[in-house]
Amino acid sequence: MTGSVSSIHTECELFTTTDDLTWVVLEHALRERFVAYYESRIPFVDKGGNAEVLETTSFDLLAEAFRSGGKHAGKWLELRPGEKIEMPLTLDPLLRWAHEVGVLNGQVNKKVQLAVFGDLRNHFAHGSSVGRIGMPVDSTLAINDMAEIINRMWGFTTRDGRLYPSSIPRHPIALAWNVAWPIKPGAEFRSIFTQDLAAAPNEGWTYVLVLMPDIEQRDTHTFDARYDTTSYPMNYLWGPGTRDAAIDWLAGNQPTSDEIEPLDRLFLIRRDKGKTYLAIRPGNFLGLPHHNRRGTWKLIMADFPNDAHFHVRHLNQGQKECPDKHGCRMTVLKSGTWSALEAKLRQMRPDLTPEPYLEVGVPRQPYPDDVGY
Repeated sequence: MTGSVSSIHTECELFTTTDDLTWVVLEHALRERFVAYYESRIPFVDKGGNAEVLETTSFDLLAEAFRSGGKHAGKWLELRPGEKIEMPLTLDPLLRWAHEVGVLNGQVNKKVQLAVFGDLRNHFAHGSSVGRIGMPVDSTLAINDMAEIINRMWGFTTRDGRLYPSSIPRHPIALAWNVAWPIKPGAEFRSIFTQDLAAAPNEGWTYVLVLMPDIEQRDTHTFDARYDTTSYPMNYLWGPGTRDAAIDWLAGNQPTSDEIEPLDRLFLIRRDKGKTYLAIRPGNFLGLPHHNRRGTWKLIMADFPNDAHFHVRHLNQGQKECPDKHGCRMTVLKSGTWSALEAKLRQMRPDLTPEPYLEVGVPRQPYPDDVGY
């Protein structure tokens, strides 16, 4: 043991203080970003809707003007033409503003930050964290997270980041399963790099080639070309067929790698005849056969397809919409018919093109009766 109990306790208190001070750093960073976002010209409206501008480079002067007793007390920030919110002056409303205008993104990040960060900041500010002992891993994680958040405020992502990762590269990879898959004894499923195919089994195995991230995913065995069922998007390339046929196809074709954005993805969910269908991507939605366009649809922004699907499925089961005051880990952008959502998508993504409807996927056990696929 290299130090006394009291010195070790003091070191841990420093780790605790470091962890707690991240909330102060975050709030000050948001203040700076708020003023910079409006280029020191803060738009606001009075109770009558009259538009004004406050010119200042100091958030402290801004806060003084809009707090109770200030020159502009009771006036509102003009978020967009015809849309106003209370002037965000503390951490929680500043976080809401940042997500609203796109300075911060990610549906899971939004959920966690709005549910937790404001309370943690208040606990620290009012001394409620006294007696808590932090460890090095706590302060390290807190500093890393704050660095990612602050970088994102100014438009930068973090390579291999936990909260705001950079674009994820995708490469051609083979999905393979044996004749026993998915429920017979000896069932086996594999994800195989294309350069390793020659050493992979052939007899009794089926192969599909896809474009997917080469990062750990536990749900690659759920791949279905018609739906978005995996944590990160996978695109169909070839198959199904034998290993040798997959190798031959690769020899005559050169599928190129690409990159995907992991946050704020768009999904479409259909409800029809008591069933909630699996999530699909916009391109697949546009390429649906006419008989698969029936029912009511929701266009949802989420980080993962299951977040979107489970939200709509819970509604279909009669649950209340987002009972949590901070909402679910997704945002509903529009509800309606297939045609109504097609128009919305065309408006949002004018360059969007339909993807072919392909009934190709890894065999799996049946879904529950209320899930459509």
